[in-house]
Amino acid sequence: MSKGEQTRAAILDAAIKEAAVVGVGALSIGNLASRTGMSKSGLFGHFGSKESLQLAVMVQLVERFTEVVVLPALKVKGGIARLEALFENYTQWVCDETLSRGCPLMSIAFELDAQPGPLRDYIVGKIAERIDVISRVAQKCVQEGAFKKDLDIERFAYAYEGLTIAYMSYRAVLNHSKAKEMARATFDNLINSSLK
Repeated sequence: MSKGEQTRAAILDAAIKEAAVVGVGALSIGNLASRTGMSKSGLFGHFGSKESLQLAVMVQLVERFTEVVVLPALKVKGGIARLEALFENYTQWVCDETLSRGCPLMSIAFELDAQPGPLRDYIVGKIAERIDVISRVAQKCVQEGAFKKDLDIERFAYAYEGLTIAYMSYRAVLNHSKAKEMARATFDNLINSSLK
């Protein structure tokens, strides 16, 4: 990794930590320059604009999410085991205090929901991709004969997504002591109701 790439990576790490507190919309090149000990012009040289910085933060978070949650689960054999791994990996992701309390990608999605533009378009596309992963794994369960042949895949993915959002709310926002226990029971119910 070149010195420029190392500097950019350090800036992004600082930006991700700041965005966890103030939101991606409130990221400031000035504040980030102070936080990293760089000049505004030096930081600007790496990104060119506030929007480019915001997008880079989002891309970095998506890459981390993919590495931590999705890719390890996709290596697991068997559809139900993959769903299990996706669920477990996501619950750990939400508990990762180095990013923020909760899922930073969902936090960004909620933050940008009423703000049309390329940032919102990017995060909406990535959430759609995440839901598509769940749909494809559920379809695999049907093909393997583990799930009902007539399972409504779209509703399954909807219920799974609802579960993850509820878990994030109970764990990160409410700090509910039984958040994981309730999420686990809900996940098990979703799987059991889908079985052949």
